[in-house]
Amino acid sequence: MPTELKLDDPNREIPFRRRRKKNHDHAGQPTKYRPEYCHLILTHFNVPSQNTLDITITKPDGTREEKQLSKPVLYPMLIDFCESIDISEHTHFDWVRDHPEYAHAWNKCKAHQKRILIQNGLAGEYDARIVQFVAINDLDMVSAKDEVKMKGVNKECDEREEMKAFSTDQLNKILSIGKTQSDT
Repeated sequence: MPTELKLDDPNREIPFRRRRKKNHDHAGQPTKYRPEYCHLILTHFNVPSQNTLDITITKPDGTREEKQLSKPVLYPMLIDFCESIDISEHTHFDWVRDHPEYAHAWNKCKAHQKRILIQNGLAGEYDARIVQFVAINDLDMVSAKDEVKMKGVNKECDEREEMKAFSTDQLNKILSIGKTQSDT
């Protein structure tokens, strides 16, 4: 009979997951992290919410008219930054965890994303459904509906806990009173 491996045995095989060392003793590839990436990521995300273009329109009668045209910028995304410095998103989040100055820069970048999304969303430049989707999934903003649902779930849980204080006989009595009141 083969020996049985326990869950806390360090020699057991863990399927589909890479085992991480608990102490980061730099046994793997050296990090690509550089302190200048803090400035680079801020430069990537800190863009104006609108681009202004100066255009000249020539009318059929030959007169020219100068106009300024505003156009929303492309929403700055993490994947684009990661590709520009040849790292994965996983590596980015490792850096956020391991380097406080980089984590601070990343928090500022999220604020820039939020500013761009809200300004262009309010101006009607982005579809409202996309704005809501990105706000909830990318910027960790919660919709009012979700807050109400969460409060409802918490209320139900509290009521269930209160019901546990009653005996079975008491609960049956409450149910029978409720049935007689609904019949009348």
